[in-house]
Amino acid sequence: MTQEKPENIISKENTQFPQPDFEKGFPIVPLQKFVMFPRMGTRLSFDRQITLNALRRIEDSKGFVLCTLQKNRDVSMPAVEELHSVGILAYVKGISGTPNNLLLVNLFGILPVDISNVSLMEKDADQYFFGFAQPRLLDLKDKKLAKPLAENLLLSMEQYAKKQSNLPDNLRDILKSIPPEERCLIAHSFLRIPDEEHQEILESTSIEEMYAKIDLAISTAMEVYRVITLNRQQTEMKMQRSQREWMLQEQISQLQKELEEINSGGQDNENFSKKAKSQKFPPAIKEKFDEEMARLKLLNPMNPEYTVVRNYIDWLLALPFGTYTEDVLDISRATDSLNSKHFGLEKVKERILEHIAVLQLAQKQKNTDVKSPILCLVGPPGVGKTTLAMSIAHAMNRNLARISLGGVHDDAEIRGHRRTYIGSMPGRIVQALRKAKSMNPLILLDEIDKMSRDFRGDPASAILEVLDPEINTEFNDHFMEVGVDLSRVFFVATANTPDGIPGPLYDRMEIVRIPGYLNFEKEFIARDFLIPKVLKQSSLTAKQFKVADSAINGILREYTREAGVRELERKLETMARKRAMELISKKKFTPQIAQKHLSTYLGVPDFASPRLIDEKRLGVTTGLAWTPVGGDVLHIECVLLPGKGKLQLTGHLGDVMKESAQIALSIIRERAKKYKIPEEKFRKCDVHLHFPEGATPKDGPSAGIAISIAMLSVFTGKVVSPFVAFTGEVSLVGRLIAIGGLKEKSLAAFDSGVKKLFLPKDNQKNVEDLPDIVKNGLEIKMFKHIDEVMEELF
Repeated sequence: MTQEKPENIISKENTQFPQPDFEKGFPIVPLQKFVMFPRMGTRLSFDRQITLNALRRIEDSKGFVLCTLQKNRDVSMPAVEELHSVGILAYVKGISGTPNNLLLVNLFGILPVDISNVSLMEKDADQYFFGFAQPRLLDLKDKKLAKPLAENLLLSMEQYAKKQSNLPDNLRDILKSIPPEERCLIAHSFLRIPDEEHQEILESTSIEEMYAKIDLAISTAMEVYRVITLNRQQTEMKMQRSQREWMLQEQISQLQKELEEINSGGQDNENFSKKAKSQKFPPAIKEKFDEEMARLKLLNPMNPEYTVVRNYIDWLLALPFGTYTEDVLDISRATDSLNSKHFGLEKVKERILEHIAVLQLAQKQKNTDVKSPILCLVGPPGVGKTTLAMSIAHAMNRNLARISLGGVHDDAEIRGHRRTYIGSMPGRIVQALRKAKSMNPLILLDEIDKMSRDFRGDPASAILEVLDPEINTEFNDHFMEVGVDLSRVFFVATANTPDGIPGPLYDRMEIVRIPGYLNFEKEFIARDFLIPKVLKQSSLTAKQFKVADSAINGILREYTREAGVRELERKLETMARKRAMELISKKKFTPQIAQKHLSTYLGVPDFASPRLIDEKRLGVTTGLAWTPVGGDVLHIECVLLPGKGKLQLTGHLGDVMKESAQIALSIIRERAKKYKIPEEKFRKCDVHLHFPEGATPKDGPSAGIAISIAMLSVFTGKVVSPFVAFTGEVSLVGRLIAIGGLKEKSLAAFDSGVKKLFLPKDNQKNVEDLPDIVKNGLEIKMFKHIDEVMEELF
């Protein structure tokens, strides 16, 4: 190796680079994971401060730096002795920054150099490596070997490139264009070897040594590639052999499965025939069963139709044809059973006992034409409709099957799917019979008012056939394809409101209305039904959890507002859980929970404000409203404002209620002279009628009396007592028309502290059905005409 310094290091072809000054020295850029090569450009990113400081000094070295590999790449701040003494003189072609504080540097390798006199410089508090360099010019000892070595290198690199990816296709041409004495210097940059081996090749002392090291690296790489290829081929052969064995095993398993299925065909026929002997098929069903069995025997078990027929026969055998439970016709036993689980509900219980009495007479007279009733229990949530149906089934000793119809929008849910469809099955009615295991169960059609319809059909139309006593002896399920007798099934439907039930379906059912409970009834239910249930669920004893009557009454008035008792039960469960915590944590507590303790167990009351306005106010009357959860008190407020005789309505009102207000104003104007109301008052004043709780929609004609009285009050200047409630529709000529929901409304009036209740005379028949406590607690007055009401008050 020679150490002579040539006059011009940069050739005339590369005049874009200045001539380096080797006497002044250069900043050093230590590299952790990369080896620079001569005649090659690259872009590197740097973030180490010592490197950034060195790059700031390139103006002093005409843009040149020394790039050398660290001996220990994991060291962030290497020592001087940890830098290799052989590196590359490189020219900085450009520097740019990045958003993540990295410095991107475009470097071009010029030639290998020997680095000496390396030191750690410090300038302006910035540290960087600095050193001197001399070009590393290698000699070829035997000039005759230059061409053979270069040609051999070309062949070796060509074979190497064929085994490697991401190498240029014209690698031979690239190397051939380089002079033979420099070819090895460039060739090793294309080798996929570790940085340390590149550095070792770069530190060669002669061209012969460099050729030898490159040839050894290529030979090693080719041998590794051969071993890897051989291992891959052997692995693929093993995988192919394993895959072939697996495929053969699967074929054998499939053949064995097919043989078992072929043999099972005869076994299926035998099993079905045995089950059929114990069945009490009606003639039509027996004929259909025999027909399907004959068809099954002719089918190959591998035929897809075989599974369809087999599934159908399974359903025929699963249905309880000819199986009936024996009704318990003891009226006293049924009465005790119903009373033990439900308080009140006298009309429903009376209707069930009447049916039991009819069945008892029919049994004595051997009359088989008695039809089972079809009841529809209509009432707000939480009053016990679903549990009442269960109690009826228990009282009559009938099996129970429940069908939830809420959200059903496809008639195939009721009638089933035809057998032509994949995965078809019977409808819910037939499935209920299978579940009940008898042909005379009690089937509960829950939430019948919440069915819907779409393009797939109308389930309500399918229910018509189920609930029609004249035709349900031959109910046609699409899957079964034979008539199923539903005449002895006791159907009980439940609904919150009758509005969601289609008219034809409503006509086929006997509607039994279940009103909301009075507070005294809820207190009785809480003591005798809910608290024992809560004690059992919470694992408490009667001594550990006592609730005073005052506390129950406080819960009803301040923490619940419902027609049923669900929220009441939840509040009692909350109190029981807190009592359990007190017992486990051994805290002191009062054995009996009184009203004054409720805030400790239930927090701030949810309904602290009273429902009635205690003081008299001009133009304010008390009306009554019906809601899905029971009755409620509705205040009507009326004021006069300067204007042009307009009627302004607020409170989220429906069209019917707006018309009631218009009628009320016309009634007042017609009677203006009688009550000495100046006509100017109607022309120069606007009437503003408001119904509080504006977010709640309100509609219906039953507020007609209350609206008329509120308007008359504001026009005459006379106030009406808030303890007088009104409900009833008013016609344009003043006639009072009967309204619905009287029981719920009267319960709400009684619970709210109303003293008098004004009703239309036509509602007298409904008054007789009111509970005695309501009739005794309210002064109920009935009128035929609005004039009678006005004369009574004004």
